[in-house]
Amino acid sequence: MANYNQVRAYAVQILGSLTDSELILLLNSLINIIKFEPFFDNALTRFLLRRSICNPEKVGHAFYWLLKSDLLANPSLHRFEIILKYLLTSIGPYKNLLLQQEKFLNELEDVVTMVNEPSDHSVTQRTTDMREKLGEIAIPYALSLPINSDIKISRILVNKCQ
Repeated sequence: MANYNQVRAYAVQILGSLTDSELILLLNSLINIIKFEPFFDNALTRFLLRRSICNPEKVGHAFYWLLKSDLLANPSLHRFEIILKYLLTSIGPYKNLLLQQEKFLNELEDVVTMVNEPSDHSVTQRTTDMREKLGEIAIPYALSLPINSDIKISRILVNKCQ
């Protein structure tokens, strides 16, 4: 009878035949499996890292943001911190794009926090303050959105923000 590691390795071998697009569709479920792996160094984590490094713009992008999302929801997932650090050190120049996306999201979060803080300002003044803060956010060039690397933004249309 095959042992646990052999069964897992065989399952990962089968996953190897998936295209990047197919893998991305399964990525969230595969990340959930990683949560319950008994060891940090396992065939599934190595496979997902390898595929992410081979295609950082698609697989790496999705892998990074799904891990990041789970980590924000559950900070005790220390293995995800380790995987993220390894991924960032291994994907070359794409690391800078991911960090710029993260910076952009943090700046948007700061604006949301400011708008939601109790204030004596009128709605009109709060809208003006929000637009001013959004106008200060620098987007260096077409920036991919975390939800989909194919969606790119180059500016915030501040006058359309309400």
